[in-house]
Amino acid sequence: MYKKVPVIAYILFKYGNFSKPFLNLILEEELPEEWYYYFIAQRYKWMGSWEKGLAIIDRIQKREINNLTLYFLLLADKLAFLKFLKEPSADIIFEELRKDFFKIPLLARKIIAPTLWDYFITKFSQRGVSKLRLWSKDYIEDESTYLFILFNRANEEAKRGNLKRAIKGYFQGIKIAKDIPHPTGLIYCLNNSAWYLKDKHPLLALKLAKDAVYYLGYFRENLESGFFALDTLFHIQRKLRQSDIFEMGEVILHLYEKLPEGKGWGTKEHYKELKEFFEKRKLNLDLDIYENNYELRDYLKRLFKDKNLSVLSEELKITKTNLSTLLKGWTLRVKGMTIRKILDKYMGVDPFEAPFPILNEFLKEKIKREYFEKNRENFIKLFLEERIINFVTTYMSLINRDYFKRDKNLEKLIRAIREDFDEFLKKVDKDLYLMDFINKIFSSDPVVEARKCLALKFINTLPKGKRMKFINKYISLKEKERNMIDVFVRNYVRYDLKWETTPESKCIPEKFLKYYRVKKTPLILSIYYFDKRLQRRKLINLLDQMVI
Repeated sequence: MYKKVPVIAYILFKYGNFSKPFLNLILEEELPEEWYYYFIAQRYKWMGSWEKGLAIIDRIQKREINNLTLYFLLLADKLAFLKFLKEPSADIIFEELRKDFFKIPLLARKIIAPTLWDYFITKFSQRGVSKLRLWSKDYIEDESTYLFILFNRANEEAKRGNLKRAIKGYFQGIKIAKDIPHPTGLIYCLNNSAWYLKDKHPLLALKLAKDAVYYLGYFRENLESGFFALDTLFHIQRKLRQSDIFEMGEVILHLYEKLPEGKGWGTKEHYKELKEFFEKRKLNLDLDIYENNYELRDYLKRLFKDKNLSVLSEELKITKTNLSTLLKGWTLRVKGMTIRKILDKYMGVDPFEAPFPILNEFLKEKIKREYFEKNRENFIKLFLEERIINFVTTYMSLINRDYFKRDKNLEKLIRAIREDFDEFLKKVDKDLYLMDFINKIFSSDPVVEARKCLALKFINTLPKGKRMKFINKYISLKEKERNMIDVFVRNYVRYDLKWETTPESKCIPEKFLKYYRVKKTPLILSIYYFDKRLQRRKLINLLDQMVI
């Protein structure tokens, strides 16, 4: 049997879909056909394509399988696929695996144990079936197996209302998942503990939920796969009436469109309320004139209560006539300036209850306040190289860069920072988009913060004398090319770990490797994160161009 195969199978189990580059690497090897299709089935498992995965397993099982490790791994995968498809025949496979558990080779046993425990909890925990004996020293010492078992046990305790035991299990899981690292286990443990603590300990739940979203941004490119973590954070922030909730609006609306259609957990239908909340309150920095509708007038009347119109006019610096026509609805449009005058006196407005014009101006004023009171000066204090690196790494981390497709493109902005910084500041002082961007350099939502952290770590791994060379090459690229480099940069830091085996490939950017003196292992894994050979060839050529 091909010697790397069981090691790769274990890596895929240990790190989950975070280990995707190893799957792409092994699929390029000359494998025995049954192992090749086993690895294809793993890809379907990560995609949630249960029917396709099951068809692959059935196809392999029709052959004579002499390898015990492969035989039992296939059975466990079949159990998982049948469970998701709610097929009753899964019970038969479960009983076979349970009965023969200690005949299974040790490495395969570690991989299979969590699948059996998960099935046991789902199907039999309330039926009096004897518990699985999976708590030997071998499984507790294997971090990934222990993590899965802890997580499943915590879920079981939570369902039974044993909150203290559940939280203890999740917290143990968080520590183990960070050490491995196992992104899926980490995000789920953080998210579930936040969800169950949100009513009794909302502030602790808020921290856990923000951490879950941060690690989602840190470890995953397909952010929509962790949409549930964004949903949890939303519910906690809404409970605590935190205006920071609106920072996530753009990310949530962007990722919502990538969710699957249909009904049930994880679909667009499931998160419809979340989408509608932010769609109704979507920040529009270009908007400065609003419809004077009933909702706005009613809100203002309640805000002003029984105040005398003359006194109110004096307080707000709005003429009595204009104020009267506004509140009576005789004025069809309301200027943003008028709303800002109201906000100057009533900054305590509840953005959750406020109609859109009030909320939009409230958020615009929040951007200005953070910029002029703090972040403008912070940006000025940076040395030139720091300004450029922080500006570019923040740009690399944004979910939506549509604004920069207008006249304010990246290359022109960096040139302005270098050649006439005072003139650049004058542009920013008049541009809400750029103010917001400068604010993001110093503080942003958890997803962008995580991506910024990755980008800065990568830049700092490069030799000092070559960092600006990389930045300058990046600035000169087309936007599609920048997007590919962004993914590479994040993945290089993610995959700079000690692995159970050293990946090898002849397809690497030799010029980039030698010039920037990067490490070979994370370089290869970052390239093989991309599933298609054409994508990998494009990235290799692009990286070598970063040297010329």
